[in-house]
Amino acid sequence: MRAIVVALPCLSVLVGCLPSGNTVTMSGMVYDVPNAAGSVVGSAEVRTIDADGVQVDAVTTDDGGEFSALVPEGDPFFVQVDGPAGLGYVPTAFSGNAGLNDFDAGTGFPWVSSAEWFAELQADWEGCPGADSAGVAGAGVVVVGEVRMWLNVGDIDDMPVQQGSTVIVSPETGAEVSGCYHDDEGLYDEGASGTGADGLFAVFGVAPGVSGEGLAVLIEYDDTSGVRRPVIYQYRAEDGGLVPIYPTFVYDE
Repeated sequence: MRAIVVALPCLSVLVGCLPSGNTVTMSGMVYDVPNAAGSVVGSAEVRTIDADGVQVDAVTTDDGGEFSALVPEGDPFFVQVDGPAGLGYVPTAFSGNAGLNDFDAGTGFPWVSSAEWFAELQADWEGCPGADSAGVAGAGVVVVGEVRMWLNVGDIDDMPVQQGSTVIVSPETGAEVSGCYHDDEGLYDEGASGTGADGLFAVFGVAPGVSGEGLAVLIEYDDTSGVRRPVIYQYRAEDGGLVPIYPTFVYDE
């Protein structure tokens, strides 16, 4: 795997990113689709992991989907969420960076993919290698996202979608996998060389990465002056799992 410089943006609700051996408490509510647009998930398992791949906490959501879990104080952390067994939930992974105080994770973070949401994702990427067999043990990890240029405007929808961006996911062990992209009609385009008008990408069949360095998600993009730049995000995800990065921010320099 290539040498990487990890870019882990702080969650908007957090302040301070100083290293520490202590923990703080993250509280939240788990839904079954992004943006708190679906149903809450009770009896979901929420696991938090530190930057070295060591589990910090493991808790279960209550009937209302609420939880409180320990995360490293002032350090990057990772979250793995899985729904109740036997109901088709797809393990879903996130990253963040904690401050120095207990905090609320904010509406819609984290969440766990329902079987229905994941089936819609597969249909949206029909034809992309690995899409039809994803979401089960042995199929590797799925990484999906929407590339947007970060602007200090407050509303994510006002931040421009970034066309022409490329995505490569590198696991600690196993082969790099390049992204699939949409055409201007929002359909998978086998010949596309980068993100289309919707800024979306999908990467299927990535070797899982829970320990060690996990997964490195490399995005290369053109800044507003036309300079090609890289940004790398690090995640940890288990086999058959999902890493949703909505939005995937890139930055002007």
